[in-house]
Amino acid sequence: MKTKNKTYRAMAEMFMLATMSSFAQPSFSFQPADQIVNQSFNATFRTTGSGTPPLSYQWFFASNAIAGAITNVLTVTNAQAINAGVYFAVIANASGSVTSRVATLTVILPVALDPKVGANIRLGDDSPLLPGLNQAEIHIARSYTDPNSIIAAFQDGFGAIWPGDAPFLASYAVSHDGGLTWHRDFIPIVTAASGGEIVGAGDQVAAIDAQGTLYIASLTGAGTPTYLMLISKSMDGGQSFAPPLVAAKGTPSDWADKEWLAINSFPGAPYANRIALAYDRDPSLNGYSIYSDDSGVTWSSPKLLGTLATGMQNLFLPDGSLAVLYWKFLNGPFGDGPQRMQMALSKDGGATFAPATVVMDAKNFLNPDANIFASRFFPSACTDRQAGVIYVAVGAQTGAPTNRASRILFTKSIDQGKTWSVPFQVNDTPPGKTLGMPAIAASPDGQHVTIEFYDKRNDPGENFFVDLYLAESFDGGDTWEPNLRLSEFSSDIRKAPQPFGFDQYFLGDYQGMVPSLNFETPAVAAWIDTRAGNSDPYVVSIRRTKGTTLDTWRKLRFSTNDLANAAISGENADPDGDGIPNLAEYAFGLEPTRADASPLRAALTGTELAVEITLSYERLAVLSDIQFSWHKSTNLVDWSPVTSLPLRAAITPGRDPSMQRVETTYPASKGIEFFRLNITRSPVLR
Repeated sequence: MKTKNKTYRAMAEMFMLATMSSFAQPSFSFQPADQIVNQSFNATFRTTGSGTPPLSYQWFFASNAIAGAITNVLTVTNAQAINAGVYFAVIANASGSVTSRVATLTVILPVALDPKVGANIRLGDDSPLLPGLNQAEIHIARSYTDPNSIIAAFQDGFGAIWPGDAPFLASYAVSHDGGLTWHRDFIPIVTAASGGEIVGAGDQVAAIDAQGTLYIASLTGAGTPTYLMLISKSMDGGQSFAPPLVAAKGTPSDWADKEWLAINSFPGAPYANRIALAYDRDPSLNGYSIYSDDSGVTWSSPKLLGTLATGMQNLFLPDGSLAVLYWKFLNGPFGDGPQRMQMALSKDGGATFAPATVVMDAKNFLNPDANIFASRFFPSACTDRQAGVIYVAVGAQTGAPTNRASRILFTKSIDQGKTWSVPFQVNDTPPGKTLGMPAIAASPDGQHVTIEFYDKRNDPGENFFVDLYLAESFDGGDTWEPNLRLSEFSSDIRKAPQPFGFDQYFLGDYQGMVPSLNFETPAVAAWIDTRAGNSDPYVVSIRRTKGTTLDTWRKLRFSTNDLANAAISGENADPDGDGIPNLAEYAFGLEPTRADASPLRAALTGTELAVEITLSYERLAVLSDIQFSWHKSTNLVDWSPVTSLPLRAAITPGRDPSMQRVETTYPASKGIEFFRLNITRSPVLR
């Protein structure tokens, strides 16, 4: 019996010792979680231990201790495929050690993009003073006189002061190498965080005038008694910005919203360098337009464009006219049911407007996506720099009530909005996947039309992953290529902010795109991307791979009736009577309804013993179906091709990025010689 008691007492003592020892050993109060990260970005594992201090940590990768990983946080920087695998931590103290759960790191490799699509480029890093900020709603503009100069503007600071609430900063980024590298900073004196007085700012829109001056429009005042529509201006390529100018003021019951900025950058056009702003007034949703002829210092009185209007888009046309497109509700503000897109045109650059015309009607353009990531009402509009065709893209729901689907619709007008083409779907998204927020751009010749848009076609089924896609046309929007993916990684929209108390995630109401100018100057698309774990601004370039054709040139300038009349639209016709037939007007980048002087030039140089003649002209840089050859004659009756080798020949930039100057020098013969340039159609070369 005594032996038995001794045995129980020994067992009890051992149990007490084991219990005391277990209380002293470390344990995990927070286990490391599995991580999924895109290649080249960071993944962070965290754990929390408890127990008698001091506690020591050691992280392991595939059973191998990681040198220096001795805290409760492990960050895998610049994650690559070789870093994928299992990770765990061991916590130890004087009483023992314990091992965490095994966490898996998955590294997602980038998707291979089409060769014509460039690399995805982030527009600089977040400020080191405020790391990890969320950006939203980007817009970009390119200088037409210096195509390498691009400016971007976007909202900044979501979640830094008021998590998930409005941005308290406004930012810009500038590139002087066509979008390859960027300098990024806050726009000065716009909000209190950047030296101003107002708390929040948003709705940034960028523009560049013909002299290369950079402009950014911003709305400020959310949550304050003062609402301002501001214009920030830089005359040194974005190195500095002058204090912003006030274009309009508002109150909490009547403020400007969704402003859009346009500048007449057509040299020699009426109202050149005029700046225009189109906007609506909340909460009444009345649409207005104002303009400035002194770089934003003073502004005209507002012109009412329409009621129940939002999503204003204004643009100057080559003849100085101002077009303003907007979304109109027919069943109350933001109401379901009948809606339409309208356009108001001002032939005097914004001073007066004709009654609005209908661009397209719709029954309901609401986005059916429960996790709304893209605007529902905002069209995107642009024009080319030669014919002045207006091109429009909008995200829409169409189809029968039982089979409605998200689509990107395209329409255009060749007569300044009097008539419009039948809206055409340009996306090839599989059924059941949502999309939205298009941004459109058209090349100077109008034949290369590009539309970027968000698309969920690659979502695995959770309805949270979006990519950026491209719809592309090489014939002015008549036909479209298969969509191209532009984003190397999908964006998880759950990593974007949820502002203003909404349940939906916010990437913006719009994004930005600038067109290709020639084969060497690609289009550039800008968007907001969450691949790094929060919202960041990105750009990608799209190289033009097909040139112009005379057939498309004619369709962008002549009505259906005129196209059937060879005396007006035929290649040998001369409707403006300037002696330059349509085929030559096309080749020289001229317009068939505007009388032009001959673009051909000849100059004699040299001495009496060695005289040279230099022949030159300018042509479209992206011609694909035209051949040129010089012919000569001594009597203006008999002509023969010039077969002698030129002394010199050069192709240099023309009067603008869409043109080339061709110059050829021959030895001049003694006596009188006449030269003419033969222009002939050929099979499409590119």
